[in-house]
Amino acid sequence: MSTGQASANEYYFRSRGQRWEMIIGDTVDQCVEASLNIRPLENAEFYCVGRYGKERFDAGYMPLEQAEEIIRRCVRLWRAAQHVA
Repeated sequence: MSTGQASANEYYFRSRGQRWEMIIGDTVDQCVEASLNIRPLENAEFYCVGRYGKERFDAGYMPLEQAEEIIRRCVRLWRAAQHVA
């Protein structure tokens, strides 16, 4: 799990099992709440999810460099979407 800032917003990244998710919202609490919601975009501005690895718990053991790259990629996608809207 990782939290941080993307421009003036907060992000929440987590990886468990074979899945990772990245959420951007106004606050970390809002992002965590969105991660627990079946419709995360009701609570947050951006949501992205993906699979990682082939084994059952690979995402939980994701190397830090890989997690950082996914976070950077998601922030770029979020910023690109800001210019479209």
